[in-house]
This record gives sequence, structure tokens and C-alpha cells, in this order.
Amino acid sequence: MAFAIPFSRHKNPNHQKVLSINTAVQGTQGNEPENEIDVTAYAVPGICEIRCIPKNRVYIGESENLLARLGKHAASLAQKQHDCTDLQQDWNQFGLKGHSFRILRHGPSWADGEKRRNEEALILKEEQKESFSVYNTDRIATFTHNYRRLIEIDGKVYASVIAAQKGVGVSETTIQRRLRDSKYPTWRELDRIKSGYTKVCIEGQEFKSIEAVVKAGLANNRGTVTRRLNSSGPKWRKSLVEELGKVR
Repeated sequence: MAFAIPFSRHKNPNHQKVLSINTAVQGTQGNEPENEIDVTAYAVPGICEIRCIPKNRVYIGESENLLARLGKHAASLAQKQHDCTDLQQDWNQFGLKGHSFRILRHGPSWADGEKRRNEEALILKEEQKESFSVYNTDRIATFTHNYRRLIEIDGKVYASVIAAQKGVGVSETTIQRRLRDSKYPTWRELDRIKSGYTKVCIEGQEFKSIEAVVKAGLANNRGTVTRRLNSSGPKWRKSLVEELGKVR
């Protein structure tokens, strides 16, 4: 038996290549297995989609490793342990044949996490415009209202959901759900802050936003500022959160 992934390429309305994937375990004839490809080529950053075909309902997600992300989704769905309850219920009803897995964006050009998340937001909004039902509506709410959430997890404060994701090692979607789940009383939202107004302190000088740092010529782009703020260097820091996790 051989694990094969037959696929076809087509273009979306934005004229970007899309990879449609259907997984199957197929028998082989002699030493000539059919339709095999090297899937390690898709261990790259990008955006993927799981679509329930009977309901035309979609789950959109970005990842720095699409192969790992899709594998994790497939495994958790098969084990009936997926974080998205609605997607799991549809999977239980329709199975693999009732779902399609697609890679919407992929490659080195999607290595920047902020770029992926912005594109993810655009795709989610387009899906809604086309009257498709979306599983992860919490992602739409976050982008639509243009704010970030100051949250506390087990006594530690994080300046955003993305920061919490890095701190606790679970997906953004899982964090969003646990913030609403009474089973996780130590996970809570403290505040919602309008995007673009994070105060930053660099070598004693305070800037009203990350964009202001870029305009001052201290960094080439927002990504550089964010990476330096997340490093352990004492000269670049956010003015929003104390080291001990208490909000100023």
C-alpha cells in the first residue's frame, strides 16, 4: 500500500495558484505507484482551507508549516478531538469524502506572520461576501473590529492573542475558544485595544505606535520592530505591560 496525494492546480479570483488536495491510501501495481508526489515541498508557510462540501462551510487557517498544520487537522478530526466543535460534528457526519483540503497560498513569500494573518482576514471576509458559512468566525470578529486583545492566562498577562500563542504554545483559534469557555476560568480577556496604538519605548524614547518607530528611521519595517520588541534586549520594549505581568 502507498500513501498518495492526487492533486490539481487552479486559480482563485485573485489569480493566485491554489493546490487542491485529496488524501487516499491506494494499492500499487508492481513497483509503479500512481500519482505519488513528494509532500515535503509543502512544509512551507502559507494559508490553508478545510471545506465541508455538503454544507459549503469553510475553515481558514495560516501556518508557518502547511504540511504540519494540515496533518494536525487531519489527525485531530480522525481522533474526534478537533478544537472546532462544529467542524468536528460535520466531519463525524460526512467523513473525509465530504471534505476538501486546499492550500490557498504557499511559499517563501508568506514567511512573515503578519502578512499571512492579514491575507487570512481578507480571505475570511471574501468567503462571507460570497455567502459561504465560516467555522472560525472568531477570526473575522478580531480583524473586523480592528483591535487586539489584552488577555491573562494562568496569571500571566499577554499584550495580544499572538503573544499568548507564542507563550503557551497553542493555536490562536484554541486561545479564542478558551477565552469564551467557562471550563478555563484562568483564561480571560482584560481589555481590547485599538490596533496601531501600542506605545513603544526605545532607549528611553517613547513612540505612540510601531509605525511611528518605522517612520523615525529606527527600523526598516514593522516586522523588524516586532522582532526586537519580542527579544530579550532591554533597550526595546513595549510600554504596555510590566515584566511581572501587571498592566500599567
